[in-house]
Amino acid sequence: MHIMKGLAPFVKEKRKLAGLTQEEFAERAGVALVIIFFC
Repeated sequence: MHIMKGLAPFVKEKRKLAGLTQEEFAERAGVALVIIFFC
């Protein structure tokens, strides 16, 4: 789980820079929203 501590902030920053909501990002990434919820 320790990798998420570094990965989550990175993904969140990139998602926000792209102007995407968590739901939009999950859809584009092809993953469940619950995965993106932690980012």
